[in-house]
Amino acid sequence: MWAVQISAVGAALLASTGLHWTEKRWPQSQEPLIGILFVLAATGSILLLAENPHGAQHLKDLLVGQILWSTWQSLIYVSLLYVALLTVWFKWHDQIGHRGFYVIFAFAVTASVQLVGVYLVFASLIIPALATQRL
Repeated sequence: MWAVQISAVGAALLASTGLHWTEKRWPQSQEPLIGILFVLAATGSILLLAENPHGAQHLKDLLVGQILWSTWQSLIYVSLLYVALLTVWFKWHDQIGHRGFYVIFAFAVTASVQLVGVYLVFASLIIPALATQRL
């Protein structure tokens, strides 16, 4: 279990480093690059799970999460992580800057995806931005 968590956080931190780098070089292309990264990550997940006898179940868990089967213990851990991340952001956001934002975002998205799945996390990120785009 912890190996999966550590791998997910490591991949998210690597992606956050790449997104921070691309934001400096191609800021106008940041959103399409995030979409491309999402597609590559989804494709990688499918390839990694292709030979696993329980791969279909793991892929479903990745996409839709396990929110209906979450325990209070898992919710407490995620809540404590969110409190820590929000504390760091609100206390030191000027000092940590864009790079710090991406690191915090990597931890938050990793925890969220494991709880509620890729679909709900992406929807909660994209739909509000689109809905308020022209306000």
